[in-house]
Amino acid sequence: NLHLLDVIEWLGVAWLGVACVGVTYVLWFSGLKEIDSSRVVVFVYMEPIFAGILTFLIPALDEQLTWFSIIGMVLCFLGVTLAQHERKQKQHVITSKEPALPSGGDPVP
Repeated sequence: NLHLLDVIEWLGVAWLGVACVGVTYVLWFSGLKEIDSSRVVVFVYMEPIFAGILTFLIPALDEQLTWFSIIGMVLCFLGVTLAQHERKQKQHVITSKEPALPSGGDPVP
């Protein structure tokens, strides 16, 4: 029933489209220019945490922080932490850039 929306509601929809989506994409791609994509993607998974905290902190929204919200935020944070820890573990694997030695063990001159 879009025809029932008044001007203020349409301005709210426009604001969501421009501010929330447009600015987000600009910031996202600006971040991708500066930082590796595997590090930037962490912020996508942190979005529910930031959203939960911000809706609680902005008085006009009149949102309540429930235990389910807190548990969800903690689970998101633990998932991000676990994924980053696993990625760092894979980066610490030592790989040799020198060619393998012959079976005798002595380097070839």
